[in-house]
Amino acid sequence: MLLKTPDHTPLEELIDQIIESPEKTSSTTIKFAALRMREHNSLHRIQELLEASRRMPHATNAFFSLFRDAFESDGLQDWFLDYAKSDWAGFQWSISYYARMFGRSTRPRRELLEYFAVLVENPSTSLPLLAVAVQRLVEWNPSTARAVIRAAVRKTSNSHAIRILALAALNAKEPGKAVKAWLEPHDSNRATLEMLAAQRYKQIPVLGAFRR
Repeated sequence: MLLKTPDHTPLEELIDQIIESPEKTSSTTIKFAALRMREHNSLHRIQELLEASRRMPHATNAFFSLFRDAFESDGLQDWFLDYAKSDWAGFQWSISYYARMFGRSTRPRRELLEYFAVLVENPSTSLPLLAVAVQRLVEWNPSTARAVIRAAVRKTSNSHAIRILALAALNAKEPGKAVKAWLEPHDSNRATLEMLAAQRYKQIPVLGAFRR
């Protein structure tokens, strides 16, 4: 009896289409292709997609997990920093997804740590990107994270940003007294304050899928 091998021709043709017209290919099509590549462990063209992906910022939510699983994180750090500083990274939304390629087991180089620290201190950083950057800093270097968070709190009046920074600071072992002082001036953070007070300012667990 002959064993049938899966026909990857349709998938190959789809990848051809994506690489030939990256800007015009819909995010739905790219997400479908990425899913099939993972299901069939068909990664022999992953390098081509990585090179073309900078031209597809609309599909970073499909690519980040594919690249994270296919490459060693050390090898992606230079690529990510180069992408984040390029003209293609016009939306912080796309940077925030690619930042998630680096999880708690990543050994970040100095350049990556510094880039995330700058993002955290910058009041113009979007909330999704701020959340990723500060959480990664806390995982990798809590003492650096505490210093950066304190500086960031002084620079912003955005109550939502302060909430993100405060919760991250708790996980970096910032004293509850300091976290309370940051949250108290903002009415929109009252529920968060009450929750933290009820649990005596213990650390808030981060979802496993977000930490990866």
